[in-house]
Amino acid sequence: MKKLSVFAGLLIFVLAVTVFAYPGKHKYYKWWENEEIVKEVGLTEKQVTDLNAIDESYVDQFKKLRSEVKALRGELYDLMGDPKSTDEAIIAKHKEKITKKTEKMELKLEKKLKMRSLLNDEQIVTLSGIFKEKMAAYKEGKECSYKQEKEGCSYKDKQ
Repeated sequence: MKKLSVFAGLLIFVLAVTVFAYPGKHKYYKWWENEEIVKEVGLTEKQVTDLNAIDESYVDQFKKLRSEVKALRGELYDLMGDPKSTDEAIIAKHKEKITKKTEKMELKLEKKLKMRSLLNDEQIVTLSGIFKEKMAAYKEGKECSYKQEKEGCSYKDKQ
């Protein structure tokens, strides 16, 4: 019994440390903060500042949509697990979730287009080439995503 209590206490301690050590902030890739990309594309300080401002202006909208999608996903799981739920109710909830995800994707495109409008033609072409190379390397397993870390990754996320 003593060993079980010690084990339970240790488990709770480890979980508590893990929860508090994780900042809980959604981390995503900000290409305009990567020094290599900034140099290669030829971004000015003003462009970097403006890109950050555009990014920041969308934070609250993305948080709201993310929480709405998460809530809808939970509601859908609840409906799927309820034997009294009708197919129509499940389909309607699924469509509601898809609509919200589409809204999020459209907002992401809107943000990207605003960011793109800050770049000149040459910068757009250069940045597009970088992204194409990055995607090709990622597909071949030679490039890291923001979730992975591999030796030799070019354009690593800024830490």
